[in-house]
Amino acid sequence: MPKLMSVVVPAYNVEGFITAALDSLLSQPRAAEVELIIVDDGATDSTFERIEEVRSRHADKDIKVIRQKNGGLSVARNVGIAAVTTPYIGYLDADDLLHPDFCEIILPLVERQAADIIEFDVRVMNLAGELVDHLKLLPPGAKGFTPGGMPALMEFANVFQNFAFARVYRSELWDGVPFPPGRVYEDVAVIPGIYSKARSLYRVPEELYVYRRRRDSITYRASSFTVHCLGLCAEEALERSDEDTANEAYWMTIFDKAFRYMCLEASKTPSKDHREAEARVRSVADKYREHAAGRTLPPVVKYRRQLFLDRRVFQAKQIVKRFVLRAA
Repeated sequence: MPKLMSVVVPAYNVEGFITAALDSLLSQPRAAEVELIIVDDGATDSTFERIEEVRSRHADKDIKVIRQKNGGLSVARNVGIAAVTTPYIGYLDADDLLHPDFCEIILPLVERQAADIIEFDVRVMNLAGELVDHLKLLPPGAKGFTPGGMPALMEFANVFQNFAFARVYRSELWDGVPFPPGRVYEDVAVIPGIYSKARSLYRVPEELYVYRRRRDSITYRASSFTVHCLGLCAEEALERSDEDTANEAYWMTIFDKAFRYMCLEASKTPSKDHREAEARVRSVADKYREHAAGRTLPPVVKYRRQLFLDRRVFQAKQIVKRFVLRAA
């Protein structure tokens, strides 16, 4: 049976999650039409054994398992991308789930090559299986086919949800576009560029991906390093605005969103990291001023006041959290 798309799953020390993640795809009616590529990124727990158990139960499916030394999420994804043999590609993180109707909805669109990127929304669950949030990637009321170009780019930039796993892509969009190794927020570094290459989008206004929020995830560990990586994304957007002048407004919006996110992340850093994080924010602001000199661009966001206010809010929440834990 010909395969319509590939799903890349990077896996590192996820023995408690990987079985459910893989079964969420392989148990679907049209899963035999999907090439599943699992990259064991040097796991030191029983992740590989769990993968092999799933593979033995789904021997009729196309499951490729690649084992390598630990290189991090970006490296694992890049290895998976290199192994893709189908016209479309999607991503599944090893601790998340696909909606049971994912294949039934997505594969007909892939089969008729409905667009370069197929977008959908995301449901957020905690580890107890309780619904805690919704991630809306689609503009309000958006549905069906839309051409690429500046209007679509600005809609994406304004929503600014960069999760690689919340879309299915024409594989050729990833030619020469690796995830940056050794960085976090790697999706922010890559997905805006993928959108700039897309000629068309197809929007599915349903939550086809289930993101499982974990306390040990990146969103709970602000540090000077996470701030630095967001700063790199902002600086790269400035560079792209010079290279891709036809889409300058798009790249400047990406810069603004990344910089604001960077400021928010800096406000949540531990005391030992906070001075370094603030210095990194200042350095990016200075680069923007140099970039904007002689151009009709708005001034950089007033980040000092915003950092101060966000920091006070963060500290207040920490005090309340400690009080609640003690009372419990």
